[in-house]
Amino acid sequence: MIADNMCVKSDSPFQKFVTWVLVLSPILQTYGWGKYDFAFIVTIMAGLLAIIRKECKFRELPKYLLGYLLYWLVVHAISSTSLFSVISLGTLKTIIVFSTFFSIISLPLLTKYYSIVVKICIVFFILQLIVKYTTGINIPGVFSFLPMANNYDAADYFAVAATAERVSSFFSEPAIFAQYLVPYLCLTLFDNSLLRRKKVVNSLFLIAIFLLLQSGNALFGVVVCLLLFFLFRMQGGFHKKIQTLIFVFVFLLGGSYVVKTEMGEKLLSRKDEISINSIDNLGYASSGFERVFRGYYVYGGYSTFCKIVGNDNPEYKRSAAMGSIISQFFSEEKQDYLYCNTFQMVLLNTGVIGIIIMFFVFRGIWQKTNYCGKDLLLTFFAFSLFSASYFSEIMCLYMLLPALMGRCQSHYE
Repeated sequence: MIADNMCVKSDSPFQKFVTWVLVLSPILQTYGWGKYDFAFIVTIMAGLLAIIRKECKFRELPKYLLGYLLYWLVVHAISSTSLFSVISLGTLKTIIVFSTFFSIISLPLLTKYYSIVVKICIVFFILQLIVKYTTGINIPGVFSFLPMANNYDAADYFAVAATAERVSSFFSEPAIFAQYLVPYLCLTLFDNSLLRRKKVVNSLFLIAIFLLLQSGNALFGVVVCLLLFFLFRMQGGFHKKIQTLIFVFVFLLGGSYVVKTEMGEKLLSRKDEISINSIDNLGYASSGFERVFRGYYVYGGYSTFCKIVGNDNPEYKRSAAMGSIISQFFSEEKQDYLYCNTFQMVLLNTGVIGIIIMFFVFRGIWQKTNYCGKDLLLTFFAFSLFSASYFSEIMCLYMLLPALMGRCQSHYE
């Protein structure tokens, strides 16, 4: 790989600002006014400043990604029911913000700032656990003096947080913290600058943090990330294969112990929630069912044309959801038919054509990146099957790290 300007240029104050915006946005999205959360505001600000400074370059986006976003704009225009909604401001915002991140952020600066935020979040998470298990008090990670996004009442949030079984550092929920933390595990596993012993210790420490999160997202992310790491390592020389087999043995030994504990039993008990038959088994639509399967029932209500081309009109999605065989589990008041996992959002908004374009987007990044980048891409794809991060800052993080690793030399294998 050849070094380019994203690796060797000096870090300007604006580049540092944009990098901080990306790494802090998953936390900032908790706060805001109505639907305009702080992450939305600061990313828009960064994008507009980049345009004014002529540093927002669409050509820096991964191959075909701009094509997908422009196609989404066209689908939105076709799907709109009024003249005032023909242009999708949300899609335009995504084009500007993603172009800004891919144009300005460098790999060394991103990993540096991301590492700082992760370490602070982990320290606070451990503090929360210590206080919780010694005093029974939950220390909220949300700042009460800031307004809550989506008109969420701060008093209600703290009332729920005070009795919650799990803590999640500065994030609104453990699942988001887990998704944010998984790339750091990938970076640790593939970091050639770390001594072997330090890498093993750091990796085991991170795995312990994931287990303490007691999140299905955390468990799933760790398993996928480690499985891919083992597969990539087995493609190396004899010594790497032996080291990998030892690591696998230790991991399986530790895993067999964890599943016998109370924490392990709680995690395993959640498998019933992600079954397609959970409605029949449990008598209600579990959160796991909603994340994994609900969007396909909405898609099933689409016309053949919309299944191929897509339709992102909320009213059309509502009609498709209310006409499905599980319509009683959708809430028109909450508009939960609009909230699906990432894969389903691509399928609903842009149809089969959108899925094909996104395949080529990730294929292009895959071909140029290293093993660490490939691990991140496949882990994100696994997450996209049950978590909602459609063109969010977390999705950008999972795409940007591999893309930058493909642009320049780094100490990640």
